Amino acid sequence: MDTNPVLYSLRNASSLLRNADRELLRPEEDSVMLCACQCTKNAVIGFLKSFLAENRVDNSSNSIEKLLAECRRLEPAFNSIQLNCFACRTEEATDCYCLDVNKVSECFTQAKSVEEFVLAGLKISREDLNNS
Repeated sequence: MDTNPVLYSLRNASSLLRNADRELLRPEEDSVMLCACQCTKNAVIGFLKSFLAENRVDNSSNSIEKLLAECRRLEPAFNSIQLNCFACRTEEATDCYCLDVNKVSECFTQAKSVEEFVLAGLKISREDLNNS
Protein backbone atom coordinates (compact mmCIF):
# COMPACT_ATOMS: atom_id res chain seq x y z
CA MET A 1 0.00 0.00 0.00
CA ASP A 2 1.30 3.42 -0.99
CA THR A 3 1.25 5.91 1.88
CA ASN A 4 2.66 8.93 0.03
CA PRO A 5 0.13 11.70 0.84
CA VAL A 6 0.98 13.73 -2.27
CA LEU A 7 0.49 10.74 -4.54
CA TYR A 8 -2.78 9.96 -2.74
CA SER A 9 -3.94 13.55 -3.24
CA LEU A 10 -3.00 13.47 -6.92
CA ARG A 11 -4.89 10.20 -7.39
CA ASN A 12 -7.93 11.71 -5.71
CA ALA A 13 -7.79 14.81 -7.94
CA SER A 14 -7.38 12.65 -11.03
CA SER A 15 -10.35 10.54 -9.96
CA LEU A 16 -12.47 13.68 -9.58
CA LEU A 17 -11.50 14.71 -13.09
CA ARG A 18 -12.51 11.29 -14.45
CA ASN A 19 -15.89 11.67 -12.71
CA ALA A 20 -16.37 15.07 -14.33
CA ASP A 21 -15.42 13.62 -17.71
CA ARG A 22 -18.03 10.86 -17.35
CA GLU A 23 -20.71 13.46 -16.63
CA LEU A 24 -19.67 15.60 -19.59
CA LEU A 25 -19.73 12.58 -21.94
CA ARG A 26 -23.31 11.74 -21.08
CA PRO A 27 -26.15 13.10 -23.21
CA GLU A 28 -26.84 16.64 -22.02
CA GLU A 29 -30.30 15.73 -20.70
CA ASP A 30 -28.76 12.97 -18.55
CA SER A 31 -25.67 14.76 -17.29
CA VAL A 32 -25.44 16.41 -13.89
CA MET A 33 -23.58 19.66 -14.47
CA LEU A 34 -23.35 20.42 -10.76
CA CYS A 35 -21.37 17.20 -10.30
CA ALA A 36 -19.13 17.91 -13.30
CA CYS A 37 -18.52 21.48 -12.15
CA GLN A 38 -17.69 20.63 -8.55
CA CYS A 39 -15.50 17.66 -9.51
CA THR A 40 -13.58 19.83 -11.96
CA LYS A 41 -13.10 22.65 -9.46
CA ASN A 42 -12.05 20.30 -6.66
CA ALA A 43 -9.66 18.47 -8.98
CA VAL A 44 -7.84 21.72 -9.82
CA ILE A 45 -7.65 22.60 -6.13
CA GLY A 46 -6.29 19.11 -5.44
CA PHE A 47 -3.62 19.32 -8.15
CA LEU A 48 -2.43 22.74 -7.00
CA LYS A 49 -2.41 21.71 -3.33
CA SER A 50 -0.49 18.55 -4.23
CA PHE A 51 2.18 20.59 -5.96
CA LEU A 52 2.45 22.87 -2.94
CA ALA A 53 2.56 19.93 -0.53
CA GLU A 54 5.34 18.27 -2.51
CA ASN A 55 7.26 21.54 -2.17
CA ARG A 56 6.54 21.63 1.58
CA VAL A 57 4.22 24.63 1.39
CA ASP A 58 1.21 24.35 3.68
CA ASN A 59 -1.73 26.16 2.11
CA SER A 60 -5.22 25.62 3.44
CA SER A 61 -6.89 27.97 0.96
CA ASN A 62 -9.57 26.64 -1.35
CA SER A 63 -9.27 29.63 -3.67
CA ILE A 64 -7.96 28.56 -7.07
CA GLU A 65 -6.52 32.03 -7.57
CA LYS A 66 -4.59 32.00 -4.26
CA LEU A 67 -3.29 28.47 -4.80
CA LEU A 68 -2.19 29.28 -8.34
CA ALA A 69 -0.44 32.45 -7.12
CA GLU A 70 1.48 30.41 -4.55
CA CYS A 71 2.44 27.84 -7.19
CA ARG A 72 3.61 30.67 -9.46
CA ARG A 73 5.72 32.06 -6.64
CA LEU A 74 7.48 28.70 -6.30
CA GLU A 75 7.64 27.85 -9.97
CA PRO A 76 7.37 30.66 -12.55
CA ALA A 77 6.42 28.12 -15.24
CA PHE A 78 2.95 28.18 -13.66
CA ASN A 79 2.54 31.59 -15.31
CA SER A 80 1.62 29.67 -18.46
CA ILE A 81 -1.46 28.26 -16.69
CA GLN A 82 -4.53 30.41 -17.22
CA LEU A 83 -7.67 29.58 -15.27
CA ASN A 84 -9.77 32.61 -16.15
CA CYS A 85 -12.62 30.37 -17.27
CA PHE A 86 -13.21 29.48 -13.61
CA ALA A 87 -15.65 32.16 -12.50
CA CYS A 88 -15.27 30.67 -9.00
CA ARG A 89 -11.46 31.02 -8.97
CA THR A 90 -11.45 33.73 -6.29
CA GLU A 91 -14.00 32.07 -4.04
CA GLU A 92 -13.23 30.12 -0.89
CA ALA A 93 -16.82 28.89 -0.61
CA THR A 94 -17.73 25.52 -2.05
CA ASP A 95 -21.23 26.64 -3.05
CA CYS A 96 -20.10 28.40 -6.25
CA TYR A 97 -20.90 26.50 -9.42
CA CYS A 98 -21.85 26.70 -13.10
CA LEU A 99 -24.53 24.67 -14.79
CA ASP A 100 -23.83 25.62 -18.40
CA VAL A 101 -22.33 22.65 -20.26
CA ASN A 102 -20.08 24.84 -22.43
CA LYS A 103 -18.70 26.70 -19.41
CA VAL A 104 -18.08 23.49 -17.46
CA SER A 105 -16.46 21.90 -20.52
CA GLU A 106 -14.10 24.86 -20.84
CA CYS A 107 -13.12 24.56 -17.18
CA PHE A 108 -12.66 20.80 -17.60
CA THR A 109 -10.27 21.37 -20.50
CA GLN A 110 -8.23 23.77 -18.37
CA ALA A 111 -8.27 21.30 -15.47
CA LYS A 112 -6.80 18.60 -17.73
CA SER A 113 -4.01 21.04 -18.61
CA VAL A 114 -3.35 21.64 -14.91
CA GLU A 115 -3.23 17.89 -14.30
CA GLU A 116 -0.67 17.33 -17.06
CA PHE A 117 1.38 20.34 -15.97
CA VAL A 118 1.51 19.30 -12.31
CA LEU A 119 2.30 15.66 -13.10
CA ALA A 120 5.13 16.74 -15.40
CA GLY A 121 6.40 19.24 -12.83
CA LEU A 122 6.45 16.58 -10.11
CA LYS A 123 7.90 14.01 -12.53
CA ILE A 124 5.01 11.62 -11.94
CA SER A 125 3.93 9.48 -14.85
CA ARG A 126 0.37 8.49 -15.60
CA GLU A 127 1.41 4.90 -14.78
CA ASP A 128 2.70 5.99 -11.35
CA LEU A 129 -0.58 7.76 -10.74
CA ASN A 130 -2.68 4.78 -11.78
CA ASN A 131 -0.69 2.13 -9.89
CA SER A 132 -1.81 1.40 -6.37
